[in-house]
Amino acid sequence: DAPKIDGVFRLQNGYFNVDLGNTMRSMTKSGIMGGQTRFDELSGTVTLASNTYQLRQLKLLSGILSGNGNLDIDPKRELSGRVTADLKGALTMTSGPLAVGGTVKEPKLSSTK
Repeated sequence: DAPKIDGVFRLQNGYFNVDLGNTMRSMTKSGIMGGQTRFDELSGTVTLASNTYQLRQLKLLSGILSGNGNLDIDPKRELSGRVTADLKGALTMTSGPLAVGGTVKEPKLSSTK
């Protein structure tokens, strides 16, 4: 009736449906939805308890983009969490904390600065 699952995961050469790089460049508090972020590797730990997923120790590697953070997915498939991302260009580096919201189908990222 109340399963609990703990595990680790590592995904390679995939994508998720929100543009992390565009969010870093714009650093808007109103949030960015849509787009895609391709990644070389995404890893972390996952716990499922009370129909809530807890993703912890998230690490993202994708060329000039990297990040880490924590994310929760509630029973209604709504997202909440924080990530810190780094975008390294030829001459500049942008780094900052982002809030994760929205839903699994329509994630939303916004600057917390």
